[in-house]
Amino acid sequence: QTRTHIFRIFKNDPQLKKHVTFLGKIKFDDLSAYYANADILLHPSWLDPCPNVVVEALACGLPVVCPSTGGTPELVAKGGIIVEDSFDFGFTEQYNNVPKIDYDKYKEAVLEIYDNLEKYSSRARQQAETKLDIDIVSKKYINVIKKYC
Repeated sequence: QTRTHIFRIFKNDPQLKKHVTFLGKIKFDDLSAYYANADILLHPSWLDPCPNVVVEALACGLPVVCPSTGGTPELVAKGGIIVEDSFDFGFTEQYNNVPKIDYDKYKEAVLEIYDNLEKYSSRARQQAETKLDIDIVSKKYINVIKKYC
């Protein structure tokens, strides 16, 4: 339901129609070519704690549009636009119910990034280099382990 609705909005909007491509499933070995040819990653998943696709996109300088839930906002920070959603569901309901999504907010975020692509691309790459680099993340894990174990 959500995927179909997003698809319909982005495909039927004249401003976005010529700029949006829905790729579906991509083979792992082909990912780098797709990242290199993309401008923006639209990631409307509301439950991902740490999606690899977001980390990979930021590392490639792709700005990300995501909801304000899950772990994705912490990854994205200023490397894209975090769409404020007011999902009102408890822990058990979150897996069984698709929240109501304000699709116009996502559309506005995509257009904002597209109009300022160079700025957002630079921020995306900077976020990956300064916060998500494997050496930085590994040291944080080691420090936590040393502190509590």
